[in-house]
Formats: sequence, structure tokens, C-alpha cells
Amino acid sequence: MSDLVVRQLHIHSKTCKKRGQKVCRFNFPQPPMRNTAILYPLGDELSANKKEKYKEKFKKLNEKLNNVTDGEDMSLDDFLERSELSEKEYNL
Repeated sequence: MSDLVVRQLHIHSKTCKKRGQKVCRFNFPQPPMRNTAILYPLGDELSANKKEKYKEKFKKLNEKLNNVTDGEDMSLDDFLERSELSEKEYNL
């Protein structure tokens, strides 16, 4: 199992933030998940207003992820609490 875990790591290098970008261009860190899941785009059953709200929540979530200190030990529950999201909202 440890061979697989090594493949799930990303160590930032100078190529991550080319041309003055403030965040990693490879979209790391990735949002943590309790279990492996395939996530699909928001469906048509949600109104445009709700989709926009979820997109705004995702933006804030990414900001929080980018501000987490390297090596900081945090559980998914702690992260959800800090993000003020339920797990259902988070997975959407």
C-alpha cells in the first residue's frame, strides 16, 4: 500500500507557479475525501442560482486549501468544520 500512497503526493516546485501565479497550476492541493469517489459536474436538476452558490463555496474551499500550511495535520472533519460545510455540500 505504501507504494501507492507515494504516487498520491505532490511536492511544489518552481514550475507549479509559473508567470506570477499565486496558486499551483496543477490544481494542488486537491480537496481531501473520506473515500475514493468519482465526482460528476452539477446536474440540470439544480437551479442556476444553486449552482452559482456551490461554485462560490468551491472557490472559498480552494482558497482555504491553498492557505493550509505544508505538513499541517488536519482531519477531514476538521477541514469541513473550518470550511463551514456539511459533508453532503462538500461532495457536491
